[in-house]
Amino acid sequence: MKTKNSYRWVILFLLCLCGFSPFISQYQLPPLASQLIQSLNLSNSQFSRLVSAPMIAGLCLSFLSGILVDRFGAKKILGFAMVVSALGACLRLVTGSYIPMLIFLVMTGFGAAVQN
Repeated sequence: MKTKNSYRWVILFLLCLCGFSPFISQYQLPPLASQLIQSLNLSNSQFSRLVSAPMIAGLCLSFLSGILVDRFGAKKILGFAMVVSALGACLRLVTGSYIPMLIFLVMTGFGAAVQN
């Protein structure tokens, strides 16, 4: 019984991490606005799109994720979404231009989108 109880805490931790990670990567951007705008040569509207990019995944995946979870199971789909989210969060650190940064930030929203 104790193993089953501790497994629940692991699942709860992973779900919280899945919901938290896209938002922390999203809200890291505004304090770095002047540096990012200068280094990536962005306009103000491009920077605003970067800040809202993780929410795009939520808009695109809200209906699709329900269908995928019904078909393949919650564990597989949420696990895949968490991997995509983590990959996007890591890759955004090494990009040097606008379009890849936008794509990687959209990827960070996959975990939260599927979790919802």
